[in-house]
Amino acid sequence: MFAFGLTASLWLAVEALVRQEHDNRVQEVMLQNANLARLIEDHAAHALVTRDNLNSVYFSNLYKDLNIGKQGIVTLVGADGIVRVRVNNGQQSSGQNISTEPTFQHMLQTKQGSLLAVSALDGVARIFTYRMVANHPLLVVVGSAFDEALTGVSQRARQYRRGAVLASMAIAGAALWLMHLWRRQQNTETALRSSKRFLHTLTDILPGMVSYWSPDLRCSFANQDYFNWFGRQPEEILGQHISTLLGPDLYQRNLPHIQAALHGQAQQFERNLTRQDGSAGISWVHYIPDIYQGEVRGFAVWSADLTPIRQALQELEELHASIRVAAIAFECQEGMVVTNADRIILRVNHAFTSMTGFTSADVVGRRHVELKSTRHGTHSDDALWAEVHEVGGWSGEFWHRHRSQAEFPVQSTVTSVTDQAGCVTHYVFTLVDVTDLHQREIKRLQDERLQREALVREVHHRIKNNLQGIAGLLRQFEYAAPETREAMTQAISQVQSIAVIHGLQGQGVTEQVQIEALVRAIAQTIETLWLSPIVVQVPPDWQAWALTENEAVPIALILNELILNAVKHGDQLHQKVSIALSQDLSDEDIRLTIVNQGQLIRTADPDLHVHLGLSLISSLMPRHGGRLVQNQVANTVVTTLMLAHPVVTQLTQSIP
Repeated sequence: MFAFGLTASLWLAVEALVRQEHDNRVQEVMLQNANLARLIEDHAAHALVTRDNLNSVYFSNLYKDLNIGKQGIVTLVGADGIVRVRVNNGQQSSGQNISTEPTFQHMLQTKQGSLLAVSALDGVARIFTYRMVANHPLLVVVGSAFDEALTGVSQRARQYRRGAVLASMAIAGAALWLMHLWRRQQNTETALRSSKRFLHTLTDILPGMVSYWSPDLRCSFANQDYFNWFGRQPEEILGQHISTLLGPDLYQRNLPHIQAALHGQAQQFERNLTRQDGSAGISWVHYIPDIYQGEVRGFAVWSADLTPIRQALQELEELHASIRVAAIAFECQEGMVVTNADRIILRVNHAFTSMTGFTSADVVGRRHVELKSTRHGTHSDDALWAEVHEVGGWSGEFWHRHRSQAEFPVQSTVTSVTDQAGCVTHYVFTLVDVTDLHQREIKRLQDERLQREALVREVHHRIKNNLQGIAGLLRQFEYAAPETREAMTQAISQVQSIAVIHGLQGQGVTEQVQIEALVRAIAQTIETLWLSPIVVQVPPDWQAWALTENEAVPIALILNELILNAVKHGDQLHQKVSIALSQDLSDEDIRLTIVNQGQLIRTADPDLHVHLGLSLISSLMPRHGGRLVQNQVANTVVTTLMLAHPVVTQLTQSIP
């Protein structure tokens, strides 16, 4: 280190000397060029005053008299950046534009000074000195080539550095000789330290506690495990008597083994010990006598902590028991499937093979989703696994595939199995065939549906009979008071229309009423009451349309009023009324067109021409899906009732 410092100091001194000479030479050249620039400035100013121009031959001759080297330059440049005269090694030039060069801009701003720069015209590094000609926009620039100006300095620098190299070699030789002497001195100490370090390293990596005890039972060596077991620092154990470390009770129990070891007999025994922190441990102890030339010089102790091994054996026994229980549970009555984290089947139990017909060889290595029924789309499967990922499991039903391609329902659970880090390692499926439960449920629902249908038909039948009874009472009242005949007939017609609804509902298994059947039934009732012919026309391609339950009674009353008005207010000589049904499948709506002879009573509403007797219609019309229009066409009244969703819906098949 001393030699290195001495060498570094020598080189720093040499470099400082070279730098100083370099700086001195640069300052010397700058001063020389400054004097030349001042001289040229005076001559240029005089020439401009006396002749009002510059003689280039004069500057060429002046250059020859100056000692600025072969690459030195003398330049006169205007404030506009245009070179008036430039002389370099006897060669003249002019007209170059250096107005944008940073070096020129600096000279123009500072008026005079010196700087180191690379010429923009020939790329030569120079020491420039410049001055502004008094009272004229001209700069005088004198430049000495950097390499030429510092030639002597560079030569001396090389000489200094060669001397420094020789001195460094001498210092290095002396340092190597001193290092050799120092290393010889350190070899013995290094060997001793290395031997001791190797011994500590070897014993520290051994599994167990290692120590050495002298014949007077004092500790002269112990490894790190020994210190850790007793919770002591090295200085608390080394040099201590063994009884101090073990304590009176343990010392007395180990004393026979200690005495045997001091007599040259190796000892092995097991001890239950309590650590310094109070935890219990089991130790397997070896006393190994150190015998040299028939004399026991002490004994070494190696003690292994058996506690982890005993705990591992106990955990292994518990694991074997758990595996036996799991194996028994795996072969339970439920079908079980175990997959990896990618849902690839790893194992199935016998209940699964009995249930599905698939053997273990058929399914191991496949994804369980391949065994599910095609009834389940990708969406339902995605929802299942989304729940598994969110809560760790899923429970529900789906349809499973049998090896025979038959499908059957199963009650299933999916459970995630994770490792200690919480990462999913497996999935466990349980499957229970619930075909019998499904069949019983289907039978129960069928029985309930049949019972409900019977009850509904009975209720509708009774309501229809009661309404017909009311109609009979109204008819008796009409006979008793003939002056109320028209009003009673109209009321009977309305009651009969509602009875028609319940009659139709009592005939089928649904509460929806088919519009065609309703129109025919109301038309027949009015035809019977008023003894007026009514023709119902249905197109051949007519589809089945049904009224929604909550709109059935209002639409029935509306139809009753419209048909009744067509009969009552038509031409008495031509009382024939026609009702035509039409449909638009693209717009999903239907139309009922009622045509009768007669004249409309006009109102303010252009779309609905009603008289006071039809005020009930406007209150019964649905808010959405219904529209009524009446028009006078020659001597006939055309009434059109348009119905659409949600009032009517198209059925896939006719209602019986």
